Amino acid sequence: AMLSALHHGFCTLPDPRRGKVEIPLPDALMAGLAMFSLKDPSLLAFDERRCSDGNLGRIFGIGKVPSDTQMREILDPLDPQRLRQTLIELVDIYSPSGKEEDIQLYLEALLTRAGFDVERQEVEDDRYNLRVTMGSGEPRLYLVGHVDTVPAWDLEEFGPQEEEGLIRGLGSADMKGGCAAMVEAWLAIAAALAPEERPSAGLLLVVGEEENGDGTARLLEDYRFPWSIIAEPTRLAPCLADYGYI
Repeated sequence: AMLSALHHGFCTLPDPRRGKVEIPLPDALMAGLAMFSLKDPSLLAFDERRCSDGNLGRIFGIGKVPSDTQMREILDPLDPQRLRQTLIELVDIYSPSGKEEDIQLYLEALLTRAGFDVERQEVEDDRYNLRVTMGSGEPRLYLVGHVDTVPAWDLEEFGPQEEEGLIRGLGSADMKGGCAAMVEAWLAIAAALAPEERPSAGLLLVVGEEENGDGTARLLEDYRFPWSIIAEPTRLAPCLADYGYI
């Protein structure tokens, strides 16, 4: 039911690509979801599955599974080094709940330099959510992430540390890694598509999640939308919902 609901949602998204399109947008999106959900270590491994695994059609509803080359073309605008640097810089900014201004200033400047109009939604003095949109009309799909972390046990060691290709540090998983990935998607789209070609989508970077959720509560006073992708760490397993408290 979850995968069917996602596929249905993807089918409602307008495809801004022009000319001959070899892979329909819902198939491309579901293929990306399948690759991460099945933990394929590479695009080549996914390509081998494409040739032998009928579950991609039966379970994920993919009508035309993209090849390794086609997936690389779709993902080509993404810049792994830029993504890595964004994550390092985010983790290097100390942003416990209630003290998120420095990281929001960093993200606001990064997105503004890419040509986006960044809207501040005030939560309280010196605390605000950031909202960015692209495409035409009010987006029905938003990428959502929180920029705050729990307090550091040791202020001398909260920052980024790289070991065997992995970046560790306060908030690297929860959820500055997710925020960096969503920002990279935004930067890649800005580089690859003219403004009139971009899909209708939104990006929300909120404060206060680790304590009382005041950033999200403030967000929902002004905006409601049917679809969101929240990049909390789930070991790359898609989840339709999670537990919380009221």
